[in-house]
Amino acid sequence: DGIRYKVKLLLRAVGARDDVKVEGSCSGNFSEILPFHNLRLAFAVPVPTETTDINEQTFPAKWETVQLKYNRPRDLDAGDCELVEQLSRQVFSKLNGRDLDDNSRCVPHQRGLGSPNLTATFLIRQAPETLEPADQNQQQ
Repeated sequence: DGIRYKVKLLLRAVGARDDVKVEGSCSGNFSEILPFHNLRLAFAVPVPTETTDINEQTFPAKWETVQLKYNRPRDLDAGDCELVEQLSRQVFSKLNGRDLDDNSRCVPHQRGLGSPNLTATFLIRQAPETLEPADQNQQQ
């Protein structure tokens, strides 16, 4: 449950909708470090309208710089360094992100050594209450 929570937290931070689905299992002794987890992810993120032919569901979104580091987003800690590193390589690099800069310094299997530090620009859905009146008529 912990890894599912953290993966959902990180995907939402980079623009995924709230209905992120994370499935997978771990096997082995849960009191030991496991060499790998198998996860299946299902999520939707905004894409620029010019990159898709699906225009029925348009909504306001804007490019925002996202920083993933200790306690940003809340509940991200130094022990999540390797998770951020793996998501950066296997997931974030395939999204519509820009300027992915991963300065994480992870020490494998060491919670207190190293820390996640990733910065990138992602297309983030804007909540209607955060839009200015002029922006409410524009959709990306």
